[in-house]
Amino acid sequence: MENRLGLFLVLLSVTCFCDANNTCNVPDTKKSYVTSLAINMARSVGPCVPPDPSVLLALNLGQVKDPTAQDILIEQLKNDAMCRKVALYVLALRSSCVDPSNISVQQGSINLVKLLENKTREELRAFENGPSPNASVITTWYQVGLDLLGLCTMSSPYARSAACIVANHTTPEVCGSVDTAAVVAMGLVCVLGMENIPEKTITKVRTTLSGLLNYILEHQKDGLIGNAYSTGLAGQV
Repeated sequence: MENRLGLFLVLLSVTCFCDANNTCNVPDTKKSYVTSLAINMARSVGPCVPPDPSVLLALNLGQVKDPTAQDILIEQLKNDAMCRKVALYVLALRSSCVDPSNISVQQGSINLVKLLENKTREELRAFENGPSPNASVITTWYQVGLDLLGLCTMSSPYARSAACIVANHTTPEVCGSVDTAAVVAMGLVCVLGMENIPEKTITKVRTTLSGLLNYILEHQKDGLIGNAYSTGLAGQV
């Protein structure tokens, strides 16, 4: 499903234009392409189907209205938030104007932002004491990039510290693919827009971003950046 989200972002990035309010608008002549793919993704939604936050993100990003699918997904995501995809859950719920820091469940409530902060700390713990040849993230740098983007979107104070660690230890070689480089870059770009970022962190983040963007552009060929799926992600940076 993440590949389909990438393909959806390809269509969105090449068909939309930004208006005076910096809002993405898809021309009527191109809207059918975006709508068709979003509807196809919405067909995978159902009460007995495991929820996928990527579908809700696609529907909201493409401004495609499917109230039934969206309502089902929001309720499913609220009840299935304790998983490794917590960053996508945070982003998907936030895009639906649902507060991820206060999700009601039978046992009370869940703070997905706090959960994401703890998960990201665990991911980056090996790097907290400086460079180490044996240090590695628990999952992948792609996931860490999503974590950072989710934290930044929710204005989490830990996003600043996480960005500093990520910027100090992320290189194109570490990323290894356009997909990963693009997601990490989106997280870093988001943090640059936050307030009270230390000047030292800003400098390091910009240096790392420059390397990642050069790596991404090096893979541009025949209208694609990497492949059809990674192009959508790269186009958002």
